[in-house]
Amino acid sequence: MIQTENDNRCNICGGKNLKIIGPTQGGFYNRCLDCGVETRISSPDSNIEIDFESSQKTCYTDSDQLESPTLSIIQRNAAQERMKLIKKFLVSGQILEIGPGGGEFMLEAMEAGMEVVGVEHSPIATQRLRDILGLSVECGAFEDFNFEDKFDAIVNMHVIEHVIDPALHLRNARRALKKNGLLFLGTPNLNSWSRAVAGKKWQGYTPAHQNLFGFESMRKLLEDDWEIINFSTIEAWENWPWTLLSMTRSVQTERSLNQGGKVSKSLPPGLLKAANYLIRPATWPYRKIQEAMLGGSELIVIAKPR
Repeated sequence: MIQTENDNRCNICGGKNLKIIGPTQGGFYNRCLDCGVETRISSPDSNIEIDFESSQKTCYTDSDQLESPTLSIIQRNAAQERMKLIKKFLVSGQILEIGPGGGEFMLEAMEAGMEVVGVEHSPIATQRLRDILGLSVECGAFEDFNFEDKFDAIVNMHVIEHVIDPALHLRNARRALKKNGLLFLGTPNLNSWSRAVAGKKWQGYTPAHQNLFGFESMRKLLEDDWEIINFSTIEAWENWPWTLLSMTRSVQTERSLNQGGKVSKSLPPGLLKAANYLIRPATWPYRKIQEAMLGGSELIVIAKPR
């Protein structure tokens, strides 16, 4: 859950060795020096549920990032990279994606011959996924669903950092999986090279991100109910340009919740396409070295229920 200024224990490992990180664009975070998780601090007089709902407007508003051709290109690239990794462990079956966003991964999974359904928190995103892309998506908080059918895999990409209670979220995921099902979990990597360079100006710090994980904190989160099969990282070609842009911003106050998508919508799609074709292949060797050393911007965990 979101911590308040009066909390003095880590909500992942229960440790008391906490250090305040901030100010950042996401506000202040408590870093647990025992397991490494960073949890966003909410002021004692705020309503945690309202605070969480408001923070999601960074991602979903009436004119948000999902309508941006720029973000769509980036997200499709990311979906393709994730699909390459997933196909090493799963070649067929029924997949549930939590938080499909723009639907890019669901489309990739369908093209690979897999059956895929989604659960999306945002009514705006759900309507687009259903009406424009024709995808099978239910709307609501994943924790509120009880699935009659069990899935061969659950894909949970960049959702865990948004939820108030990560442990509860993963317990529901475990119930929705078949006995030998697989969890594919992705989240911003606190151990990434870009985080080390950007520090408190890292773009992972945003009001929408309630819990941020590195390797040790993710192991701690999963250890009771999950057997970890694989840890890896993915480094997107656009991450370093975003990192450099983030480092130019002030961190004296947290980022406004109505700024989601402004940068991505202001960039000409043609410019991004050109950069995609030129920069992406040129940076491939460097990115692969970074990934091999587990310094990529996206932490990917593959696990199965114990």
